[in-house]
Amino acid sequence: MAAIVSHYLVLFGLILCFWLLRPFVWAAIYGVPFQPVKGPMDPNSGEWLVSQAIGFLSWVAGGFAACRWDKAGSRRSVLIVGVIFLVLMSLGPALETRNLARQAIFYIEIPLALGIGWLLFRCYESRDAVLIGVEAGES
Repeated sequence: MAAIVSHYLVLFGLILCFWLLRPFVWAAIYGVPFQPVKGPMDPNSGEWLVSQAIGFLSWVAGGFAACRWDKAGSRRSVLIVGVIFLVLMSLGPALETRNLARQAIFYIEIPLALGIGWLLFRCYESRDAVLIGVEAGES
């Protein structure tokens, strides 16, 4: 549960930042006023990659939060959420791109990000354990 709640909180914050900065970045890159995209984003565009990066970072936060607050079986909860979203995404509509790298990003983003968040928390937790041991005079 912590993974999904934290994912949506981080996702909301990152999307808000993206939409606030997007017109300025657009004007700096293209030299013309911002033109909103009509319809869904083209999966071959740079903006699509930015939106995937935002989703990836929010799921990394979700994996980290699952380990932090769902102590009992945190590995299992991260795995269950990742598998559920992988199955749901594979049942959805296919991407309209022939680029295999972008298709791989789209389909493995959530399980990979959850796993990275889980690993980051494990590294963070072991670092704290080492620091506590050093402060206590253990070697």
